[in-house]
Amino acid sequence: MSNQTTFKEIELETESYNRWVAERASADEKKPSHFITLSREFGCDGFPVALKLNELLAEKYPESSWFVFSRATLEKVIADDELGAELIHEITETRYSFVKWFFDGIVPEYIQSPHLQVFERLRTLILNLAAKGNAIFVGGGGQVITNRLISSRFRGIHVRIIGSHEFKIRNIMKKFNLNRGDAENQLKEKQSARDKFIQDFTWQTANDDSLYHLIINNQWNDTEIIAKTILNYMELLGFFEA
Repeated sequence: MSNQTTFKEIELETESYNRWVAERASADEKKPSHFITLSREFGCDGFPVALKLNELLAEKYPESSWFVFSRATLEKVIADDELGAELIHEITETRYSFVKWFFDGIVPEYIQSPHLQVFERLRTLILNLAAKGNAIFVGGGGQVITNRLISSRFRGIHVRIIGSHEFKIRNIMKKFNLNRGDAENQLKEKQSARDKFIQDFTWQTANDDSLYHLIINNQWNDTEIIAKTILNYMELLGFFEA
């Protein structure tokens, strides 16, 4: 993908984000805010499911627009911050050292490691966006960060997408045009980084089944089926009722 194409896509995404923000600013604050978090094992479909779900919501509930927040989108939103989006990307892909973890636990907030400070900015952003409502979060620890929001004020659905090892390997090979050995290595490295990111900054694990309303096997359910299942589940819960 060229730099020009990447910039164009980000520019279009930003325009959509600004429209969403303007609409949510006029939303009725007395009504609960709605949001969805999608967590996935690496090698399963996450962002495509979010886009399809967003499309289904737009078709069925055209009076209320939703916005999909991937980690890349969150990076873009906070890109003007003094620490920048590059460090946000770094902490979600690599584990910071035990020394920094220990140091952050005992020192005042104003001298904590840049990694923890960046995570706090990311956490605050996710919570603020969840409060606006009509947000779909893909990754970034959203299922943990938003899990304890007061239910009377927030209506959140947390979904985990899983798959067998063989399914994930085949999916990675197809999506990234890799041989099996490279796909195996990527699965191990990326999943480990994601798991450690959640553990280091939230003291929890993404593999905790109790975090989720739905756990769906991507091996037996394609993108459209998963998205329709989530929407149907939301409606059965009375998610959109006043």
